[in-house]
Amino acid sequence: MRKIIAPLLIASSLLIGSFPTLAQVPSRQPTTGQGCQCPYDIDAAGRRCGGRSAYSRPGGASPICYMDEAPANAPVRVFPAVESAYDRYMRIGYDASRNRDYQTALINFRRALNERVGDRAATQAITNMEAAIAAQRRQ
Repeated sequence: MRKIIAPLLIASSLLIGSFPTLAQVPSRQPTTGQGCQCPYDIDAAGRRCGGRSAYSRPGGASPICYMDEAPANAPVRVFPAVESAYDRYMRIGYDASRNRDYQTALINFRRALNERVGDRAATQAITNMEAAIAAQRRQ
């Protein structure tokens, strides 16, 4: 019987230890290119903010970045842990357009529109990229 219990105890302790604490759970989705409030945010160049975030620097703003810092009466928000395909395509498109790679941006905005048919943001981004490509051709 010991041979059966011991592996179960080891496996259960490994499993329990693998769950993140509230101090490790982000309180919101990461933002991209909107300033570095939290360490898990992404800067305009596509890099994780980390120690450059307002949260990590002494003094100044003190944003709530992790669940254990949220007030007890704050509503609990559940969000997907993985970036959606739409959001990924839009992010890649915006990054490419900032780098003046309008063809790549256009491809990704069209992919985003396929994920969310009729989406106004993707439709407008496509229109903008088509205009940028046309302007490049005229030069």
